[in-house]
Amino acid sequence: MDADRAREAAALWQPPDTSGPASAMVGLSRYCRLVGQRFLEMVEQAVASEAPMSYSPQRWRHTLIKQAGRLPEPVLCLATDWLWGRVPALAGEWRAVGTGTRLVNAAYVALAEWVGPVKADACFTRIVREFESSGDAHLKPVRRYL
Repeated sequence: MDADRAREAAALWQPPDTSGPASAMVGLSRYCRLVGQRFLEMVEQAVASEAPMSYSPQRWRHTLIKQAGRLPEPVLCLATDWLWGRVPALAGEWRAVGTGTRLVNAAYVALAEWVGPVKADACFTRIVREFESSGDAHLKPVRRYL
């Protein structure tokens, strides 16, 4: 992740009003969505790079949606709407150790289906390192999503 995107993620993570616990949760929710969205975008870039001959956005997203099929239907619909471009950003709450982790796990299984488990491990390691080395302390806990 480049420095501009890291700063954008940090800015979104900060709640607009820190006067109470409810506003802090709003900031956390935006942060979780952004981390999830950026992570999925980076996984798709990895697929395009590692499997250029067979990659198409539609085929990749279909595979990801198929693997995410065990998510609760309302949450899966939010992800599907974003993946198919019906909405400009991933909506909903995608917390670590929850639906966020389940979506990242589905992305791993889909990635392994496309490029094999060894390359999938290497891609995930690279993506996590990019998040962690972005210089933004708020992105470092990305491992909680794994």
